[in-house]
Amino acid sequence: MRTQGLKFKIVLVISFTLISCGKSDHQGVRQITVHELKARLDVTGPIGLYDVRTLEEIAIASIKGATVFNEKARDTLEKLSKDTPIILFCHRGGRSQKTAKMLSSRGYTNVSNVVGGIDAWAREIDSTVSRY
Repeated sequence: MRTQGLKFKIVLVISFTLISCGKSDHQGVRQITVHELKARLDVTGPIGLYDVRTLEEIAIASIKGATVFNEKARDTLEKLSKDTPIILFCHRGGRSQKTAKMLSSRGYTNVSNVVGGIDAWAREIDSTVSRY
């Protein structure tokens, strides 16, 4: 039982290291690729993954387990530590970058933007996700 707990902790540290090793900051926000996101999801699941697109867009294509970045999600984030890992994505990365910059300006220190958004996810990771 202790071995499983230790293995989980090691995997968790490795996953956060992968996030920390993302590309250099872009306007104060860490940029990660869809491959880095996939590696993290494989280890920890969608914890801290937020989709900033509209509900109409989410109905077309989504990443399983991602949380819609709405008022409820923002309220939840306000209750968490400012160093909580937050990963944002949108269609191609523009809106999520703006949202990430906003969160960074509010003191969040572990914010990442997925380069290429769900479009890159559909092209490079999961071809069953619809492109639009």
